[in-house]
Amino acid sequence: MATTSTFVSDVLIRNRLNNGITARVITVTYIDQTAGDDVSFTIEGKDYTGQGSTAVLAGTILGWNLHSVHHIPEATGPTDDSDFTIIMGGTQAPDALGGSGTDMFDEAVGRIIYPQDSNSDGAVLVPIIDKLVCSIANNSVNNAAGTIKIVLTMPKGVN
Repeated sequence: MATTSTFVSDVLIRNRLNNGITARVITVTYIDQTAGDDVSFTIEGKDYTGQGSTAVLAGTILGWNLHSVHHIPEATGPTDDSDFTIIMGGTQAPDALGGSGTDMFDEAVGRIIYPQDSNSDGAVLVPIIDKLVCSIANNSVNNAAGTIKIVLTMPKGVN
């Protein structure tokens, strides 16, 4: 059996006042069938590459801001305190979440993770300037499954 991550949707959210696009939600499901295997997927421009699937998004993610990550575990979720990272760019690039995804994926509890900056006390918006390499690590439960929703927002003044 293999670990899989599958693109589900890329939904644009419009402002009711002027019908301009204000946000988008990229939804991915995963099944970590073998404990110890990391789950990963990449979003580059408008191309999604997961473990066992590929897809094309509604448009590029470049120029959007990373707002938050929502994790919804299935009946068998990942080990408590599993880690989620989003590396923007190559392998030496920093975690776009600023470490806020460490120990945040739990077996029975959904979570919302906001990017953090070590120089501030709160959540920050992170401009997307390169591909996003997303991964779940430190799961030790076979057949752990869940849904990840990546919320992106448009920079102010753009719609």
